[in-house]
Amino acid sequence: MEDNKLASGYCFRNNRDFLEIARGANLVLIRRSADSAALRDCIENPEKYLSASTVLKDSRSTKAGIAELADHSPVFIKRYNNKGLRYTLRYMFRNAKPFRTWQAAWYFEMNKIPTPKPLAASASRTAGILKSAYLVTESVPGTIPTLDFCRLMFESRKIQLEYAEAVGDLFSKMHKAGIYHGDSKLSNIYVSRRGKGAFSFGLWDLDGVDIRPKAICENLRASEIARTISSYIEISGRLGERADMEKAICLFTDSYSSASGTRLDMDSIRKKTRKYLKLK
Repeated sequence: MEDNKLASGYCFRNNRDFLEIARGANLVLIRRSADSAALRDCIENPEKYLSASTVLKDSRSTKAGIAELADHSPVFIKRYNNKGLRYTLRYMFRNAKPFRTWQAAWYFEMNKIPTPKPLAASASRTAGILKSAYLVTESVPGTIPTLDFCRLMFESRKIQLEYAEAVGDLFSKMHKAGIYHGDSKLSNIYVSRRGKGAFSFGLWDLDGVDIRPKAICENLRASEIARTISSYIEISGRLGERADMEKAICLFTDSYSSASGTRLDMDSIRKKTRKYLKLK
């Protein structure tokens, strides 16, 4: 049954997990277990909720925030902006971004990789041109802002090891399942409190995820790890900690190797890390 759920297109069809509502060129997807009048009102009138949300990001490409539904449930809502002609042409014959992220989140869930569950998504087209696109996911409770967690982490070797171990485990599962995140900076690895001194970890912002039929190749694995290491080093510098690059590389590659049972090319990791940091 799990294999059927991972079949291409499963999360876009009417079945026991999802509900598809098509009205002409407009398409709405809803997670059946979350279906409610409040959620439907949100995905049918997303701007009403987005305008009243606590905005987390407002850029040329997206606007996102935490909103409260009519039943007082908190959700994360994101609007994907049309950035111009190139964007219009690119998505005339491709799934709209929220649907691509919807599928990525379902793959994460089926492979037991923590990520916010997708609740609803919509896209509206006119003459094939994408006019609007929205994604609604669950809101993860107790998340710690990235810089706040990093301050704690850089003061504790124990937390550094716990974090690296969690990242190694997440990435190992992801790569084994043929999933490449594509933007594995620290702000996309969320941390939430699980109790006194305990944390849980997961991945979000899946817009750049690439799903492949086989396990991710060594070169892309190295790129993913190097992106995380470079982000770790960059944030340490912002916080006045100045993490040693070689020690940071060992911290994350050792944890990844332990979780995945594979050894990555250390020279490749160093080269990619320096490239991300724009070092010569």
